[in-house]
Amino acid sequence: MTTQRNRRPKPLSKAAAQKKCREWNMRYPIGSPFRYEEIVGIPTEHDIAMTRTRSEAWTLGHGEVVVLVHGKSSCVSVDHLTVIDEEEG
Repeated sequence: MTTQRNRRPKPLSKAAAQKKCREWNMRYPIGSPFRYEEIVGIPTEHDIAMTRTRSEAWTLGHGEVVVLVHGKSSCVSVDHLTVIDEEEG
């Protein structure tokens, strides 16, 4: 049985992905603090309790909006990041 949590989100249209990317970059400058979850809602050993972005967001060809963060060598989906307060980190 597939639960809602395990379903992959429907890909965004190119226009929707570009809009999400622009809004993300306006709201979260490089260096913003986040909590990263490799699998959203399921704790894993690869989660990062506190990280910071190290790039602006961009879109992949299939519409995923991604960003670089400290502690990961490749891009991660912005949907796997939760903004945190500076005091938490």
